[in-house]
Amino acid sequence: MGNQYMQTAIAENRTDQSSIYPDRPPAIMASSPILRTDKSGTAVGWLFKTRSLDDDWLAFMEVYTGLPITLNLSKETISISDVFSFSGNTVFAERYFPTSSSLSSVSLGVGIELNRTSYLTSLTTFRYVLLWTAGLMIMVIALVLLLLEKIVLKPLRLLTQFTQQVGIDGADAHGLTKRNDEIGLLARTFQEQFACQQQLNAELLKLSTHDALTGLPNRRLYDQRLETAFSDAVSTPSELAVMMLDIDHFKLYNDHYGHQQGDECLQQVAGAFNSIATKFNFLIARTGGEEFSAILPGASPDSAKGIGEQLTRVIDQLQLPHATSPVKPYVTVSVGIATLKDSKSPSPSAIMSAADQALYLAKAAGRHQVVLFTPPKASNTLSAQNTPL
Repeated sequence: MGNQYMQTAIAENRTDQSSIYPDRPPAIMASSPILRTDKSGTAVGWLFKTRSLDDDWLAFMEVYTGLPITLNLSKETISISDVFSFSGNTVFAERYFPTSSSLSSVSLGVGIELNRTSYLTSLTTFRYVLLWTAGLMIMVIALVLLLLEKIVLKPLRLLTQFTQQVGIDGADAHGLTKRNDEIGLLARTFQEQFACQQQLNAELLKLSTHDALTGLPNRRLYDQRLETAFSDAVSTPSELAVMMLDIDHFKLYNDHYGHQQGDECLQQVAGAFNSIATKFNFLIARTGGEEFSAILPGASPDSAKGIGEQLTRVIDQLQLPHATSPVKPYVTVSVGIATLKDSKSPSPSAIMSAADQALYLAKAAGRHQVVLFTPPKASNTLSAQNTPL
């Protein structure tokens, strides 16, 4: 009968088609003509591929699908449709396929038995698996978010607060610098960098307000403090005295000993001045080459003069050799003092101008002395250490 089916397929020119033939056992047969490579011309032959739907095939399909499968042949013409029949907990599903043979009207039915209990159990199990999977995913996501908040987000917020507060009080309230993770490393690095920046800022501030050679306040800081002291004295009101000091014949010292020794001399004089300033709690600054200035808030003329005399004595006690000085064989200083009432106009520059005039009078009187500012027609007031020319 197979030859008849082949002849029928050749006669009907069934190319590249698969058909079911109701042999015993049934078979699936595919036919295709043999053509040239470019598929031109007439067929020089036919190729038929056949697969027998025997018991071996049924056994293979049962293993492959895991379900029992049966084949039924019907001589009646049945339309292609799915038929389900129920018997207890078993469902039998059938589908009939018409054969392609013109010699027979037999139809082929493929039946599959389904165990409803097993199927429903599997379906229920699948639903439970889905629910448990969804619940587990939610728990995992919640755990990840919790860990993210605890390990990353919260420490980052604390690190932000730490960077904002470290500049105010330097405290580490949450112990971030003691952590052994990346947050601790960042906190320690930031703290070190901030401390380094503070140190650099302090050094820059000192360089901008202090003399590099002597370490005393410079002219800039002196002017700022004088403005403040002057405003306080005017608004209180209270007394205020300023002082200008100059090393006698310092140019001769530099010419004779050299500038390096001159710098060392300035350092020793500045150190002696600073010891008296610290003792009496007033500001003394280097405002020129060999020139120094002091601010004495609340000092009367007599007390200012007494401090000036102590400043000259402390320099005398250093006994720094000055072989070319016409005043003494050692380094000496001259001092000019002015008070708030001596200034012609209420301004810091006016009181400093009066102190400069008093220093000029001290130099004109032979140096190595303390002079209080007096009006031009009044006699100068000299200290007991006045040295004649």
